[in-house]
Amino acid sequence: MRYCGPKEANEQFRRYFSTKGNAKEVRESLLRFEGLPPYLSAIAKKHGLGMFDGQVVEAYWLGNELLDGFTIDDLKAIVDEESTKTIAYLPELMPDVKKGDVVAIHWGFAPLVLTAKQEKNLRKYSGIVLRVYTEKCS
Repeated sequence: MRYCGPKEANEQFRRYFSTKGNAKEVRESLLRFEGLPPYLSAIAKKHGLGMFDGQVVEAYWLGNELLDGFTIDDLKAIVDEESTKTIAYLPELMPDVKKGDVVAIHWGFAPLVLTAKQEKNLRKYSGIVLRVYTEKCS
């Protein structure tokens, strides 16, 4: 559970599943998960539901009919909201980084500025992986 959420979330979830007494605490932790709030919020808003409604959560995790009405523009808006984050980096690793540079990002940390060739390779090979998964799931 620790990958994209607060470190205390795992224990909070365990306690919730056994006692149901800490719903507010769990909700607050869920809002701190990277990536989760923009998607839940967009799905909920489009259908007039609460962010933590069971159908909304299912749509996020598994997909369901709530996603059928989403347009490319809807998805772009979510991605734009999701991608507006603060990224940590070490100035000694990237002393000349500037706005507009393309950087590699891993779990909120930017270890290097990509060269044009590295960016091209990242786009190429990420695209290949996405196509393989798309074909596999079709």
